[in-house]
Amino acid sequence: MKALVLNHGLQENYSVKIYERDHFALPYHQHDVYELTLILKGSGTRIIGDCIGNYSPDDLILIGPFIPHVWRDHCVEAGLGVKSITIKLSDQFPVKGFFELPEMEKIKTLLNEPVSKGIILHGKLQKKIKPKIINLLHQTPIKQLLTILNILQCIAESTEYSTLASKGFLANKNNDSSKLSTITSYIFNHLCETITLDDLASLVNMHPSSVGRYFKKNTGYSPVDYINHIRIGYVCRMLINNNLSISGACFEAGFNNLSHFNRVFKKIKGISPSEYLDKMK
Repeated sequence: MKALVLNHGLQENYSVKIYERDHFALPYHQHDVYELTLILKGSGTRIIGDCIGNYSPDDLILIGPFIPHVWRDHCVEAGLGVKSITIKLSDQFPVKGFFELPEMEKIKTLLNEPVSKGIILHGKLQKKIKPKIINLLHQTPIKQLLTILNILQCIAESTEYSTLASKGFLANKNNDSSKLSTITSYIFNHLCETITLDDLASLVNMHPSSVGRYFKKNTGYSPVDYINHIRIGYVCRMLINNNLSISGACFEAGFNNLSHFNRVFKKIKGISPSEYLDKMK
């Protein structure tokens, strides 16, 4: 899925910024820089390309240029907020041609291959990289540069990560970003309500059958499947954090039928809602 193209705003070849607000405000977007994000606080839905999942504290994601992405909160309770640290690197980091050096071959391969689909770090690698990112906030520019190179090298030498976006998704380069952004923003803003294909079609002045084909072509999901994935992520959060019953979470997330909800949940998660809840206790 291609999204809004935003100016990365880098004054130099890299930046390190802490983000702490009531919620993540950016829409589904993309930019021409590498981005490494550590979630320190908050939970909700994370979309990287066509990969839809949940985010929570300690999530550590590295994505390449022009991968559309968003972190979205669902009906966040007042006062919880979100917090993250984001490192952005231009393709000139640290200087033009640096990663062409033979010594940088592993990092070059990392940035050209798995990171082009986005990766999420796991296990010992995630635990090793997290404090390095936090320490960047207190370092001088030269130490930051060396630490970032060390972080990239650690990731490049590890296998403890999973790729996110699919090759089929990334092969599609000709999307109308404004239409997709309008549709996905509407879905997030009306997630707990009934959403019809007619509603989505009217937003972008398309016929309902056309908008369904358009959405599937550019995301890999039908509108219904996309909405269901987002709603199930919301349900999982409510079951864990809000101590709601399964039926309560079902209707709160916009499902109108409990048996249908159970089928959708098992299809997406591979287990029933009750089994999921048991695993989370």
